[in-house]
Amino acid sequence: MKQGHWLDFEGFDEKSDRYYFYRRAVLLYDFLKGLKKDASILDFGCGTGNFTKFIREKGYKNVMGTDISKVLLESAKAKGNNVFLAKGEKIPVKSESFDAIILTDVIEHLPDLNKSFGEFWRVLKKNGRVFITYPNPFWVPVLNLFGFVGIKCDSRDNMARIKKIRRFCRGRFKFRKFEGHMLFSKLPKGILGLLEKIEKRMPAGFMRAFGLMREIVLEKEA
Repeated sequence: MKQGHWLDFEGFDEKSDRYYFYRRAVLLYDFLKGLKKDASILDFGCGTGNFTKFIREKGYKNVMGTDISKVLLESAKAKGNNVFLAKGEKIPVKSESFDAIILTDVIEHLPDLNKSFGEFWRVLKKNGRVFITYPNPFWVPVLNLFGFVGIKCDSRDNMARIKKIRRFCRGRFKFRKFEGHMLFSKLPKGILGLLEKIEKRMPAGFMRAFGLMREIVLEKEA
C-alpha cells in the first residue's frame, strides 16, 4: 500500500465519520449474507479494525485483518481482532487461503493495482469474492480538499478509475456488482434519511457516474 503520512496516524477512529461507516457497513452486511458463517475472510487494509470487528460480530469468526500501519494495527488488536502486518502488495499467506476479501476505501491508496489484484486472485479460493468500496474519482479532488482543511481524515485519495480496475481484473475476476451511492455526510440525521430515500429513486447510471462512493463485488475466475 501507499506509504503516507497517515501510516502513523493517531486518533484515526475519532476523526472517522460514523455515518460513512454505517453506510459502508450496510453494503458489507448484504455481501456477507452470501457467505457461510465459517467462510475465511480477509479484511485487507483493515486500519483500526472496525470492519474486522463488525464482521466478527455478525457471526463470521474466521476473519483476519491486515494493514501496513503498525500504529493502526495496535488499535485493531485492542478490539480483539486477529491481524497481521503486510508489506506492500504482498499478502504473506499461502495461495487459496480465503473465501472472501474485503477492501473498504483501500484501493485508492494502492500504488500498483495490477500487482494487488494479482495477489487477491492468488490468495482467494475457487469462486472467491472481493467486496470493494472506494470514492468516485469525480469527487476525489473535493475529498482531498476536505481532508486538507480537517473536515475528514487526511488520507490523500488517488483516482481509482473503473476502466483501469476492469483492465486489471480481466482474466482474473468477473464483475458481479458495480453501483454508485450518494453518501452525503456531515448533515443532520433527518436530512441524511431524506437523501437516502432520494438516492433510491435515482437512475443507476447516474449514481455510478456521480455518486460519492462506488461499490464493486468481484468473483474469482478459474
